[in-house]
Amino acid sequence: MTTTTPVLDQPTRVLARTFATRLHDVKQSFVGRDEAVDLVALAVLCREHVLLVGPPGTAKTSLLERFRRMLDARYFSYLLTRFTEPAELYGPVDIRRFQTEGVYQVNTAGMLPEADIAFLDEVFQGSSAILNTLLTLINERTFHNGAQAVPANLITLLGSSNDIPDDPVLAAFS
Repeated sequence: MTTTTPVLDQPTRVLARTFATRLHDVKQSFVGRDEAVDLVALAVLCREHVLLVGPPGTAKTSLLERFRRMLDARYFSYLLTRFTEPAELYGPVDIRRFQTEGVYQVNTAGMLPEADIAFLDEVFQGSSAILNTLLTLINERTFHNGAQAVPANLITLLGSSNDIPDDPVLAAFS
């Protein structure tokens, strides 16, 4: 049985070389973080999500910010706290439409549901309302905007946390 290696067309080879060069540049900026850089790169290429966990001061946020700058994509970034409101991530309610038509809808322009690449810092600090909505977005790539389930273009969600909490409610994230 003979196996043949598929031949990539010229534009794909150029994209692959460009990506590899940019990845090398990121690795040069973050000495000793090659594994983290490779994991983030693999997640983006496979349309998966990554959570970097480590103590404060280990350049998690800086690495993810640098990585997203090398990608030409719609981007959303936010630092979650226990006081973060869902509207801060998903957008405000369209009050005018609610008043005139009685339709509950969120204005998602420039917010997480419209991002290609998203970064949530201290992801486990979010409320249960935020984390439950986030699960639907990252697992199903869908955002429920009022009565509509809207497909999301999310390629990858990059998250960071100083630690993983012991809370069993967060088991779906591990």
